[in-house]
Amino acid sequence: MMTASTLLSLGALRAQDADAVGETDSSQMDSGSDSNLLPAVPPAPDIAPPTTPDEAQALDQTLYGEGDAMNAAPAEPDAQSRSWKVNLHASVDSRYDSNIFITDTHPVADVLTDLIAGAGLTLGDYTARQNNYVISDYTGTEELFGHNSNQDAYEQNATLQAQLLFGHITFHADFEFQDLADEDIDIGARARREFYIGHASARYDISDKTYLEATGGVTIANYDQFLDSNTEQAGLSFNYLPDPSVTVGIGAYAGVLNVQDSGSQTFEQLLSSLQVNFTGKFTLDASAGIEDRKTPSDTGLLNPVLEIAGDYKPSDGLDLTLTAFRRVENSAFYEGSDFITTGASASVRYDLSTRFTLSLQGGYGNCDYRGIASGGNGTRSDDYLFVRPSFRYVPSPYWNLELYYFYRDNDSNVETSSFTDTQVGASVNVTY
Repeated sequence: MMTASTLLSLGALRAQDADAVGETDSSQMDSGSDSNLLPAVPPAPDIAPPTTPDEAQALDQTLYGEGDAMNAAPAEPDAQSRSWKVNLHASVDSRYDSNIFITDTHPVADVLTDLIAGAGLTLGDYTARQNNYVISDYTGTEELFGHNSNQDAYEQNATLQAQLLFGHITFHADFEFQDLADEDIDIGARARREFYIGHASARYDISDKTYLEATGGVTIANYDQFLDSNTEQAGLSFNYLPDPSVTVGIGAYAGVLNVQDSGSQTFEQLLSSLQVNFTGKFTLDASAGIEDRKTPSDTGLLNPVLEIAGDYKPSDGLDLTLTAFRRVENSAFYEGSDFITTGASASVRYDLSTRFTLSLQGGYGNCDYRGIASGGNGTRSDDYLFVRPSFRYVPSPYWNLELYYFYRDNDSNVETSSFTDTQVGASVNVTY
């Protein structure tokens, strides 16, 4: 079920995220597209993508589709019979970037190279994920600039996920650490920042068709030169399965957000949810409702909130995805300010053959800022769009090659926040 009231920060944009569009559970940083249109720190994700054809089928995913290097792994016929596995992956991405500082005046172009390597360990039922399991991964990225070597940076991403079944109760926990040094649209520059995201849930099965789920989470954002923040939240939902492939639910959630030099905010949400999973054909994960957000200086703001992610496979080799969202986020740049971000994205992937894949991703989003404390910025408004066509060649299950073009544009009524950026690149991904 989609985690309610997750506060997402605009600061986590990774312009090089190759599988951002339509993926709500992607954590790996790769090259060439924006995450959820307007950048967001995702909730802790499903960490390890499928690494064998059998696993891909069990998870209703595509082994050699749009994704990070871990998606292209050697076939292991006996993987299902093992209770553990080590995943190794590496990538090299090189691209021309026309505007490395995302500025509207005097853009600086450069050639960037990312050297990416990682490893992970999976234990238990890591394939179907219906029983006990532990999944982990660590990925390090060395980003090198051709002419602006003072911007060279090492970035990190670590994830851990675990599930434990105990009678009628299922415990689930996940954690993600991100250490980033790339562009942040909210700030309008490259920024060093760290995110710590933890989430836990306990599900109690009342019957074969109903269950209760209690959730809790913490998100901590630390910036080198901008506004730190932390969020704590919890909730309870009741869920009903009218059909084994369909789950509907309703839940209440509450939390508190503290932002450096901006005071605190409390929020409550009432959300309905819908999950559909027709294996191999159609999946949908959606939540929608209303949020009431308050600060000590105002009476609150009622705002619709929405998170939708859908995937449809009308035929073999064709995959369509769609995401939509509306949420409230805090600014790391303007003291005493939030922004409401609304957007949608879509992608189409077509397998020309077992070795060749064409993809097209694109999306649009809007950010409207509002002051929630004295001195807050309530006038800025951004319209953001991107498009990313790509071509992937998979000569072997051990490695693949991707060529891509990436264009993005941010049109803001604050001149210094507007920019256009074009990237052209190639990446080689190796997995064992």
